[in-house]
Amino acid sequence: VYEIENTTIEIYPNPVIDIIRIDIDGPLDYSLQLYDLQGKLKFSGNNLDVIPVSNIESGLYILRLKDLDSANYIVERVVINN
Repeated sequence: VYEIENTTIEIYPNPVIDIIRIDIDGPLDYSLQLYDLQGKLKFSGNNLDVIPVSNIESGLYILRLKDLDSANYIVERVVINN
């Protein structure tokens, strides 16, 4: 569980099989990026509450969630097992 600008953010499950869920408790305009460990962008989107990962190969990834208003961000390591 994270907090940006008085908004609580929960990213789960981890490890993930098919969908990463993002629960936002509060107003937040944000972008999401999922990178592999070589820095290659695998997924991006704005204001999503789910990220489909069933077509991404198993491994360790970095999920970055950035508040578009303040430019604050969080980074979560995500393990994909599909």
